[in-house]
Amino acid sequence: MQLDNQKTILNFNIRRIVVLLIFVGIVIFILLTNYLNGVILNLSKKELALFVVGIYLVYAFYNYYLNINYIVFTTSNKKITLRYSSVRPSDSKRNAIEIPLKNFKSYKIQKEFFGLKKNLILYVITKTGVAKYPPVSISSLSDEEIKRIAFELDKHVQ
Repeated sequence: MQLDNQKTILNFNIRRIVVLLIFVGIVIFILLTNYLNGVILNLSKKELALFVVGIYLVYAFYNYYLNINYIVFTTSNKKITLRYSSVRPSDSKRNAIEIPLKNFKSYKIQKEFFGLKKNLILYVITKTGVAKYPPVSISSLSDEEIKRIAFELDKHVQ
């Protein structure tokens, strides 16, 4: 089985740029015109512009917190492979996890922040016992894609 969320990541990046352009356009409109001066909540132009910037910052920090990843999940007869890289502007490092099927122990899907942030944790059998890989954010995957990964991993749980 192979799963790739390239289209989702492309749509996310386009949406992120469009939202930024819209917010910048709104702030420029507020600062360069007198239409909204004192109209909304009796705020000045600068206060209203700062309010709009604050809304954008909340949106940006929310996306940063989710840690959206480009993910390629593959299983074969011999191993489970999970390749991922964050789309955060400051974190472009590519990571990969390869687990031979004979060493795969189990997995856990962890949900945080009202179920919006989802992490996949993989457990492997080592010489010294059971070890776990660091959590991988799978927030960019749809529920159907997460079910497909869980179904595939359930086949190989020891």
